[in-house]
Amino acid sequence: AARTPSAGAPIRFIMLGKLDEPWKAARRGVEAFLALPDEIKQTAELHLVAVSDPEAWRASGVVPHRWIDADAVGPFLADMDIMLQLSNTKQETFCQTMVQGMLTGLPIIASDLDVLQEKVADGGGVVVSDSAPVADLTQAMAKLATDSEARVRMGRIGARVARERYVWNADWFSKTYLSQSSV
Repeated sequence: AARTPSAGAPIRFIMLGKLDEPWKAARRGVEAFLALPDEIKQTAELHLVAVSDPEAWRASGVVPHRWIDADAVGPFLADMDIMLQLSNTKQETFCQTMVQGMLTGLPIIASDLDVLQEKVADGGGVVVSDSAPVADLTQAMAKLATDSEARVRMGRIGARVARERYVWNADWFSKTYLSQSSV
């Protein structure tokens, strides 16, 4: 389940992946974050996991991280509030990091690639076109940062969708679809 920030705790956005790749649109996420209204930005953080040179990404409220171990991803995500899944390439084929965020109960703000849109189509997040002005992304971030009920609702929907569609249960699949002689 998504974290419930205590009074005064920052709203934590996260981008997760190999963010140095230009097609991951991490710079667009940072630009949108820095454009948030001051009353939101002063109580928010944008965590970037992972970048090769954290110092190159530092800005007010931006917290860059090098890659973290796979078994640390779940607990790290559990301490976040909103995931940005931005990409500007057709190279995205599945997006495991987005599913990890969904399973954690994070609402997603996603680029308008088909592979990302399908994951939030049931209401687990918001889609912002890559060709839209950065202000549209900033607006979506501000909306979710200030609407805890929407975050919880979207997070629950996303978690359900991820469990139903994207978690592979090999035992169930084998019993359901494969004959015992082929296992």
